[in-house]
Amino acid sequence: IFYLLQYVAVKGALLLTAAAVDRLEGSDELADLGGLMQSRFWLGIAFLLPALALAGIPPTSGFVGKFLLVRAAFEAGSFWAGATAIAVSLLTLLSMIKIFNGAFWGERPDVAPPARPAPSTLRTRVMVGLPLAVGVATIVLGIGASGLLTLAGTAADVLVDPTAYLTAVSR
Repeated sequence: IFYLLQYVAVKGALLLTAAAVDRLEGSDELADLGGLMQSRFWLGIAFLLPALALAGIPPTSGFVGKFLLVRAAFEAGSFWAGATAIAVSLLTLLSMIKIFNGAFWGERPDVAPPARPAPSTLRTRVMVGLPLAVGVATIVLGIGASGLLTLAGTAADVLVDPTAYLTAVSR
């Protein structure tokens, strides 16, 4: 449950970042982008933090979630499930590095994407601020995961044995 919650937030943040890049730069194609860390630093950070969480890099919530999944797989004797989760994390990291290098770190191409009217300053701040806030939250939840892990454990217990919930609802 912990992993699922953080995964939904991280994927949402990455989609918001992609939408912001498309809206602000006029394209979402890697071939049309490059060097955005120089012109849109905070947008780059708004992509980087959730991308690291998606790949399961410490100290993000993605690391905590993936660590727990891999540990549970190995404890259950499912070596292949644990190994697959680790391999998928490595492949995810490689794909996130490719996107980051192409859009944010790489050189800007000579051909500019089609011009679009610039969004308002407030709209730009919201487009960058929301995924940035989720990115910061992945770090906070990665470092202080115990509270959410306790809640997730309680929810998991109810899913495994819904008797207490059914008794409370049937009153």
